[in-house]
Amino acid sequence: MAVRILIEKGPDQGKALELDARAEMRIGRGPGNHLMVQDPTWQGALRVSFSQGVCKVTNQTTTTIYLGGKVFPPGEQRAWFHGESLQPTAQSLLVLYVEDAARVAGEAKRGGGSRKAMQLTVIFLCVLVAGLLSISPTAPPGTEELRTPEQKRRAYQRLETQLQEMQERADGTGMAKRVPILLREARFEQVRAHPAQAFKLYHRVREEMEMDLGTPEQPRALPDEVAELLRRVRNYVNQQLIELGPEARKQSV
Repeated sequence: MAVRILIEKGPDQGKALELDARAEMRIGRGPGNHLMVQDPTWQGALRVSFSQGVCKVTNQTTTTIYLGGKVFPPGEQRAWFHGESLQPTAQSLLVLYVEDAARVAGEAKRGGGSRKAMQLTVIFLCVLVAGLLSISPTAPPGTEELRTPEQKRRAYQRLETQLQEMQERADGTGMAKRVPILLREARFEQVRAHPAQAFKLYHRVREEMEMDLGTPEQPRALPDEVAELLRRVRNYVNQQLIELGPEARKQSV
């Protein structure tokens, strides 16, 4: 098995780590890590191991992160599956790829030693996967780097308008009726600088998203346009939860 972790979004985009089945590896800032990152918001490390066909990751960062779009609290260990995304900060996104080593070698041989072409193919596939988790000013909201208050305001307004339009159309299928209300309340508390209240409300929005979208293994049957919009909302909410987490914990102490 060839097992690789690729950083496909953020300040360290393009960096990769090939896992060794004989040892546990660490991803984080500083020289003590097998894959050193420059993301200034990254705190702590991820411990990753691969044995008997299973990749396991332990969250040793100081904040709640997201694996496969689901909450991954500090100190916990989870199985990390092929093609699944891991978001340790609002900026960085990692994807795990597990490839049959023999097939990869055969493809490289047929390509006349075109290892570089193989790497570009892997990167291209990663970008496709990340497209479902990201927004940009010219693409569906989700990957936009929401660093400034103005960027956050624009992203929120786009989502609110699109949710309203979805509910006004017949193809809304009655889904996510509570989402616009909860999203509006969360945004209001965030603007008022009440991180703990905003965090709780954003978390409730995310729970609604999970109910509406279903699990990756058993997704709910939704029109493509509706499902895509709900994923955009979930991605926006994930970014806010990551950002608000540290302040929310301070207030709760």
